[in-house]
Amino acid sequence: MVFHVKYQDKPYLYTIISVSVAFILIVIFITLVMGLILIPIETNASLFDPASREAIVNFFSDVAPLKAGVAWILVVATTQLSVQVSQKFGRGNFWNLLIGKYQNTREETRTFMFLDLNASTSIAEKLGDSITTYS
Repeated sequence: MVFHVKYQDKPYLYTIISVSVAFILIVIFITLVMGLILIPIETNASLFDPASREAIVNFFSDVAPLKAGVAWILVVATTQLSVQVSQKFGRGNFWNLLIGKYQNTREETRTFMFLDLNASTSIAEKLGDSITTYS
């Protein structure tokens, strides 16, 4: 939610990169903490024991978390793009932008009505800003 407010006037790419980098840093931090907590528990040895050191090297050199991280970064980037487009152009327009619905121009007939009531300003001042609803 912080990114939506802080970066709402920034370009999409800037926001997507910022969110993705923040996501990467959070995942790295959680992975480090979990690795440093779980490895001594699994090896039943202190963190400085040679068996724990080998387990730490194996844990951080495993490619599976890296692959999962790349997949999640793509998910986060796509989600962030969708959120940014939705906030800027309205809900439900992301897909329309992707398929190019707004690329083709078309002519539409629109009717507008302008109404000027006699003494509408004084009537509005008497009514004030409160809204009364009737059910």
